[in-house]
Amino acid sequence: MACRKGDLERVRYLTDQKEINLNVRDKWDSTPLYYACLCGHPEVVSYLLENGARCEANTFDGERCVYGALTDQIRKMLNNFSVISSRVRRREPFHEFLRRLLEEGENTDITFVVNGTHIKAHRFVLTSRSDYFEQQILTGRWKNRDIVFINNSLVDSSVFYRMIEWLYTGQVKFAVSQYEDALRLCKQCRLEDLEEEIQSAFIKAASFVASKRGCSRIKHFQIESQKSQKDLLEDLSVLAMLTLPYEFQFQWHYWMELPMRPKALGCNEFIDIIFRIGSHIFQCHKAMFCTRSDYFKALIDDHFQESSWDSSLNVPVIDIHNVEPNVFAIIVNHVYSNIQHLSLDNVYDVIEVAEMFFLPDLKKQCGVFLTGFVEIDNAVDLIFTARLFNIPKLEHSCVDFMAKNIEEMVKNEKFKELVLNDARNVKSREETDSIDIVDEIRYVLRTTNLNSLSSITEAELQLECLDSFLEELNLEA
Repeated sequence: MACRKGDLERVRYLTDQKEINLNVRDKWDSTPLYYACLCGHPEVVSYLLENGARCEANTFDGERCVYGALTDQIRKMLNNFSVISSRVRRREPFHEFLRRLLEEGENTDITFVVNGTHIKAHRFVLTSRSDYFEQQILTGRWKNRDIVFINNSLVDSSVFYRMIEWLYTGQVKFAVSQYEDALRLCKQCRLEDLEEEIQSAFIKAASFVASKRGCSRIKHFQIESQKSQKDLLEDLSVLAMLTLPYEFQFQWHYWMELPMRPKALGCNEFIDIIFRIGSHIFQCHKAMFCTRSDYFKALIDDHFQESSWDSSLNVPVIDIHNVEPNVFAIIVNHVYSNIQHLSLDNVYDVIEVAEMFFLPDLKKQCGVFLTGFVEIDNAVDLIFTARLFNIPKLEHSCVDFMAKNIEEMVKNEKFKELVLNDARNVKSREETDSIDIVDEIRYVLRTTNLNSLSSITEAELQLECLDSFLEELNLEA
C-alpha cells in the first residue's frame, strides 16, 4: 500500500525495520516494485531497486514491472538497473522447481542464522554440491546441528543467501555493491567455481557499463554460465543415482556418463523417505518429491494412508503399485535432475506414470522424444496419444507430418478413422465448424514454407488431395 501511494518514508521505515527484507527472497517477491512502477512513483522505484528489489531480465517479475510502468522515466530506470545477463533467462520449469525448493523450504533440516537472518536449507543438497558444506555437515562443527549460528560482521546475510541459491540453482543475481563480500565468502567456503563466475560476470558488467551511455546506474550482475549449469546437473544426477536400488546404479551411471564425484556419497545419509516396489528400495528425499509433484506431496503427507515405517533407517516407507521399477527409476532421475533415459520400449509407460504422478514436464519431455519417430504408420496413433495425455507439441508435430505427407496419409485406414472420429465429434456437438484434424492440416498447408511459387503450387495440390479425400467420405468440411 505504501508503494501504491508513493509513501517513500513508510517504505523506508518498513525496510529499515526488516519487516520486508528485499535482499533475501521472501513472500513479497517483486510486488512492491510492481505497484510503485504501476502507480508512477520514481522515487520509490529507485529506492527499491537500490535495496535489491527483484527486476530480473526476461522473467515474469521483471517484465510485468517494465510493461506496467506508468512513465517512460520509470521504464528507463528499470532498464538501467536491469540484470547483466549472458543469455536470455527463461522461466524454465526445472529451474523454477529448484528455486521453489529453496524458497518454500519444504522439509528443510538445517537453518543458518546469519546475524539474525534465518535461512533454511536441505543438508542433502548442500553436501551434494559443495565439498566445504559436506565436510562441515558430516564431520565438522555443524554435525548433528539443526541450527547453525553465524555471528560475523564480515558475513552479509543476503550474500550468504545468494551463495546458497547458487548451490541450489546454478545461477544467481548479485548486487554490484556485494562484489567484495561475495568473493570473501566464496574463499571462506572454498567455492572456487562461484568465485570465478563472480569475477567474470563483474568484469563483463563493468565493461558493458563503460561502453554504453546512460547505463552508469546498473546495480546488479547475473551468474549463469553453461559450466555452472552442467556441474549442477551432474551433481543432481549423482544424487539421483544414489537413491536407486543397487542393481540399477551401475546401469544408470553408464547411461548418464556421470563423473561419480566422491563428494556426493555422503548425501545419502539424509534420506527421509523410502519408496518400495516389490523388493526394490528407492531411498529418497521428501523435499524433492513434495516440491516437484502435488501427487507425491499428498502421498508423502499420508493423505492416502499408504505409509509404513522402516525401523532400521527410521524413515517412512511408501509402497508404489502398478509401476515397474525401471520406470520409477526414470521418474526419480527426472525429479532430481530433469534428465531422462527414454526409449521406444519405455516411453509410453513413462507417459502413463507421469500422468498419474502429476509430472507435466516429464510428459512434455516424452512428447519431444516421440516427435523424432513420427511415421506414416504411427502418426495417427501418436495423435491419439498426444490428445489423451494433453501433449500439444507432439500433436502439432504429427499434424505437420501429416500435412507434408498428405498424399500418403489419405491412403491410410487409421487416418480415415481419425477424420471420421473428429467428424462425429462435430456432429455430436451440433456445431457448424469444420473437422478438427482437417482444420489443422489445412492451416499448416496454407501457412508453412510458402516462400516460392513452387511451394505455393505444391500446397495447392496437397489441399486438392485433401478435398478429394473428404468428398470420397461424403464429408463437407
